[in-house]
Amino acid sequence: MPDVTRPMGYRPGLDVVRALAVLAVIAYHYAGKARHLIPGGNLGVNVFFVLSGFLITRLLLEEHSRSDRVSIRSFVQRRAARLIPALLLLLTWIVAATFVLDVYADRGAVVRGIAATLFYVRNWMEVAGSSEPALGFAWTLSVEEQFYLVWPVVFVAAARRSRRAVVAVSVFLLSASVAQMMIRSIFFGVSDEALTYGTESSGLTGVMTGCVLAGILSVTPVASRRGRIMLQLAAVSASIVLLMFIFVLGNQPLLMPRGGHFAVAASTAIVLAGVVRGAVPFNRRMSAPLLWTGRHSYGLYLWHLPALVATSHFLPDTSAMGVRVFALVVTFATAAASMKWLEAPARRRLSPARPSEVVDLRAGLSGKAKHTLTEDVSHDLTGATGEFVAGAVRDLA
Repeated sequence: MPDVTRPMGYRPGLDVVRALAVLAVIAYHYAGKARHLIPGGNLGVNVFFVLSGFLITRLLLEEHSRSDRVSIRSFVQRRAARLIPALLLLLTWIVAATFVLDVYADRGAVVRGIAATLFYVRNWMEVAGSSEPALGFAWTLSVEEQFYLVWPVVFVAAARRSRRAVVAVSVFLLSASVAQMMIRSIFFGVSDEALTYGTESSGLTGVMTGCVLAGILSVTPVASRRGRIMLQLAAVSASIVLLMFIFVLGNQPLLMPRGGHFAVAASTAIVLAGVVRGAVPFNRRMSAPLLWTGRHSYGLYLWHLPALVATSHFLPDTSAMGVRVFALVVTFATAAASMKWLEAPARRRLSPARPSEVVDLRAGLSGKAKHTLTEDVSHDLTGATGEFVAGAVRDLA
């Protein structure tokens, strides 16, 4: 059984995957009348769900393998330090935009949306058909937060038996999610929209696919040269499937709940396996813009729609293209400022020490080695994933 006690280390390919996922979501929301060109761009959130499930489970496995225990309290503290400061900044803007600047007219609906977002039940607000104009995108944050609260407890119970028990539980939950989506869609006519927002449906399919991947990689040896070539071919094929869903199949309301969501999740998992096992090489210099985008994907996801709404409100006479370009500039600038002056300082001040950091310090590693072992390998949307965004070592910190 391979050793998973050492942190996975920084994988630039994961940031590239995050970047492509968040750019697909932004393109989908900014496309307007051209949305038919990228009908499945919103499936980028499914990619974040898989990333969150994989990275969270991987980190839990590492901690459990190292110390034979998992500190759920520390886990929750790290997630809160990573996710809540940026979210509170966004909600502060939404309040000001609603009650001071009159960007959003339906104040009652916005207040309900803020409350649902703060308590991470925004997705169930969508399931109930109670939408509001400001925070519709925050349903993914709710799905991931519900996962963060429940999965560590389930993981600890399964890990007391073995890593294979973690895999078995993950496979069971994944199978149950896919099966109930198919049954409800085929026999009861439940819409894809309802099955998308429900925690038990597309979100659970995504995160549990990531969990299954983390568990499998923890109990399987590193592939041989021939195995890496096969994995590379599989990752290329899976990438083609993802592109097909994003640009062709993503708007099929019957296909998605009847296997489409699982196909997207499984394809994402194969790509991630290729990245983690070194079968998908990335040139860090050539991919620098994507790496930056991936590291800031949580902030980009949070701000891209509020920026578009605000720009449309304050520049009513500007062309649609001009509004979108200006909103993109605002989105990227706000995400960069939030990371530098709010999110990164909050992580340093509020996060408890990770077990890997304690081990590294005791081992007397050099500063460069410590940085290598603890550099960020996660996204947060989220999940979303998150975490949607979506976590890795820096995101969990």
